[in-house]
Amino acid sequence: MVVVHPEPYSVEDFLGLPEDGMRHELYDGALHVTPPPGFLHGLIVARLRDAIARVAPPAAIAMDNLGVRLSTARLLVPDLVVVTPASVPAGARYVGASDVLLVAEVESPSSVRMDRVMKSVLYAEAGVPLYLRIVPEGPDGPEAHFGRLSEGAYRLESAHAGQVLRLGDPLPLSLDPADLVHR
Repeated sequence: MVVVHPEPYSVEDFLGLPEDGMRHELYDGALHVTPPPGFLHGLIVARLRDAIARVAPPAAIAMDNLGVRLSTARLLVPDLVVVTPASVPAGARYVGASDVLLVAEVESPSSVRMDRVMKSVLYAEAGVPLYLRIVPEGPDGPEAHFGRLSEGAYRLESAHAGQVLRLGDPLPLSLDPADLVHR
């Protein structure tokens, strides 16, 4: 089905879309739709959420399926977002970028370009302090790339399977990317 929309989507238009099982995000008024993630993607998100929960400060929680509103025409849905529960109203479908401590993206074949380039730039522009990207199947096995916002961009550190990536304060997570993918 083709949906004709006469002008750019606003966040309010976006939130009025019917649930259709696909993953939707809003980039500068343009709707971006991707297929729902598969089993490995879900496994990585679940394991990452559990690992963050073990080390997160009491006032922080890792959640999936929570959007991050970056502007009136940008609403992204990271695979995982770490927020303070007190900053999220009951029933909220998204939070503002200023309420977010970390966003995590797990690359899927349909999201590689968006996760590697576009999203990291948009999260940085919005002031999200921490960015984590997981690559389930890199050339040397699973990879993790972590960035802390500095002067408007993320300075990335990387780890491959068998290496440990340490996030440091305020999320003292030590992560071997292989631990996220092995069954």
